[in-house]
Amino acid sequence: MDFSQSQPGQMNIDIDNESGVYTIKLGGFVDTASSPFLQKKVEDIASSTYEKGGFNIVFDLDAVEFVSSAGLRVFLLARKIADKQKGNITLINVRESIRDVLKMTGFAKILNIK
Repeated sequence: MDFSQSQPGQMNIDIDNESGVYTIKLGGFVDTASSPFLQKKVEDIASSTYEKGGFNIVFDLDAVEFVSSAGLRVFLLARKIADKQKGNITLINVRESIRDVLKMTGFAKILNIK
């Protein structure tokens, strides 16, 4: 199953699966317009891993310029799925401005940020 795609104008997304760990590289804006697309990809991964387990996602935010509350909800959804499937999610390469938002909203306490 190919999970990699682009959504023109808002957010770029590239998904790689290596040894059962999905790395989702995001770029641009994770906002109200683009977050449903990201949520669909997370749900697709969840359904493909449901039977065998292994819902492990690394969100690489290196090229992300902005995350809205809609984007935060997708990260929270991924966390809930990971908890149900005994998996893990991690956010890496998080810009300081986005890290500040995660801290202010309390998400830094519930998400694994490296």
